Formats: sequence, structure tokens, C-alpha cells
Amino acid sequence: MEETQRKNSYVKYGRYIEDCAKNLGWHELLNTLIYDPLRIVETKNRIINLQYKNVNDIVKVVAKTLPTMSLGPNDLILSGILDVPILKSEKSPIMKELKQAKLWKSVDEPIEFLSMPNGVEQFVIKCIETKKNHNIKIPKKNASLFVRIKNLVDSMLRLWKNPEYQTPQPNINESTWGHNVLKPIVDFIDYDLESELLIRWDAVTSQATLGRNGANGPIRKYDIFGVNKNENYDLELILGEISYGPLDETYKHTTEDRIKIGKGAKDSLDSISRKYSKSPNYNSTNLKIFLLHSHGTELEFLIVDKKYSPMFRMRKLASIEIPFKKGSNLLELIKAAHTFRSLIEETLVNIRLFHKRTKNEDNDGEEESESGDDDETNEENEIGEILTFNTPILKKRKGK
Repeated sequence: MEETQRKNSYVKYGRYIEDCAKNLGWHELLNTLIYDPLRIVETKNRIINLQYKNVNDIVKVVAKTLPTMSLGPNDLILSGILDVPILKSEKSPIMKELKQAKLWKSVDEPIEFLSMPNGVEQFVIKCIETKKNHNIKIPKKNASLFVRIKNLVDSMLRLWKNPEYQTPQPNINESTWGHNVLKPIVDFIDYDLESELLIRWDAVTSQATLGRNGANGPIRKYDIFGVNKNENYDLELILGEISYGPLDETYKHTTEDRIKIGKGAKDSLDSISRKYSKSPNYNSTNLKIFLLHSHGTELEFLIVDKKYSPMFRMRKLASIEIPFKKGSNLLELIKAAHTFRSLIEETLVNIRLFHKRTKNEDNDGEEESESGDDDETNEENEIGEILTFNTPILKKRKGK
């Protein structure tokens, strides 16, 4: 096995080696560091080959760096996703090489909180200190924002008065946490956007992931699911996962949920690309997918884009300690949720403009398809695209 890897013939003979090892029961060998599952090797090689394509310099550096890295099936880079916070925390060789090439700052582009209107901090304090805050006057300027702030503060104050939350009890499970704590935050984000954004909490199946890689993908259901509905296409714009309640945080579950929503965001962007890639008005860099990840008592706000096509980038807007305990700082959550919502509104504007232009297009694409030129166009469009890596489900050995 080591010899085939050294001579770069592992992919050619990998299936034979793998089958022999399994038939002989050499399971320990298959789990050693010298063993890379065949699918991982093949996937790595496809990404490595991007360095020879006409792609962005950042993509080229990543492609050149991959041969030096040992990857597992859960690494998002196998799906072409640059998980910026993880690359930083793990001090990834990718980050090191991008820094050396003076490209890392572009990848790690910070997402700044939007400035808040004057009077927000005083308004929050007034909401907290006024016993009958239903009498609080809403400022006319930026009225929608102040209504959302008041509603969110009211929801958090109810938690402050609830002894079950002040000393968290085991009966605050994932479902209860989602309903009482996270829903008010999502309502803040979704307020006045109901005509364009449908938020669901019923673990609906993602159609984008079901059609992963243009084929039959896995069934994935999300705890929070926000869909932009229009006459042409339903874009899965917001995906969220609740990794248990506040008392049951586990590294494994949290990591798996992060991978799940990261791949789901890519699937969503891929699905709309497949539908509209032939449109002259389509620009994948104008679209973003928005992720919410609750684990322990924290809430992460994440944003995925395709700025460096064919790769995807996942950045963190903020990681906020949810202010459900009495006396907590509410302002940071309000700033994060306000910025998150504003970026969603920006994306919705881009979607509206895109659909408006699309309606005015003629049927040239269909005519090209009938003339036989479409296959060549498809081939050109697909060069350099990265498939979402389906993590294999390990089968249990007999007797285990």
C-alpha cells in the first residue's frame, strides 16, 4: 500500500488493495495513517488538478497545498469549501500558504457589524427597566428596527424571569431551546420579510441536497429552514442547526452539524447555478447563503459565498453568547442579528433583480440546445466545478 502511494499508482490499484484488505479482515490496516480511502484520494486529485485550470490565484494555491495534507471524510475542503474559522483555529497549511502568497487577507475578509442608529442602546435600557414596556414609544425613524428590538428584548426578559433558564434544567431540551430562545432571534431576522422568506421549523427535507451534484443526493433536514419563494425557483437561503440544548453540547454533534449546514449551503448555491448558469444575467458571487448554528449557549452567524469560484467560502459574522440569563448583554446579539438580516436583505435585492432580468430573456438557450451546441456549452460550464463530497456511512462489522 505504501509502495503504491509512493509511486502515485494508488488510485489505479486502490480498489484492489481496499477489497483485499477487507476480505482478509485487516481492518486495523485500513484505519492507519498510511491509508487514504480511495474516494478521498480521487476527490483530492480532482481539486489538485484545478491548479492547471484558468482559476483564481487563491484556488490555485489551495490546489497546490492539498498534496501535503492528510484529510478525513469530514473535511469540508473535499467539497471545495474554505471554512475560514476552522482554517484559522487549526492553523491549516492552506492558511499558511495563502499568507505566504499574500492572499489570506482576501479570504479572511472580515464582516463588520453595521452601525446602529442613534438611540438604540438607550432604547434597549429603557425596555429592560420599564416594567410595563408595552407603553414604550417607538421612534418614527427606523421604526421597523425598534419594533424588532423591542420584541426581542421582551422575549429575553421572559427568559430572565423563568427560573428554569436561570439555572438551566435537563428538561430544556433541543426543541424547547429552539422554541423559547432561538425563535425570537429568527423572528427578529425575518420580521417584515415574510412575503419573500418562508421560515420553517418542521424538519423539512432539503430539495437542494436531495439533488446534490445533479444526481440523487442524501436526505437532509434542518432545524431552521428559510426559503426564498418565487415563481421560478425556491432558494434555500437560511439553514440552521440546533446541536442539542444548552446542557448537552458534544464536540462530535456540534462538528457534524457544522459540516451538515456547510455542505447544505454549497448544495443550495449549486442548485441555483444548475438552473440559471446559462443566463447571461447570472452571477454566483452576488448570492450568499446564511447559516445559524446553536451549540451550548452560543449562536454562530455564518455566511457562505462563492467569491472564489469554483470554491466556496464560509465566514463567521459573529459567535454570540445568547443573553438568556438575567443581566446579560443584549446589545451584541442585536448588532449581530441586525447585520445578518441586512445582508439577507441585500441578497434578496440581488435575487429580485436577477429574476426581473431573467424574465426578459429570450429562448436562445433552448434553440442552442436543439441545434446540438448545448453539450459543448455544458462541458465548458462544468470544467473545474467541485462536487459535494458525500461522507460514507461506515457499516458496523459483525459481532460489534
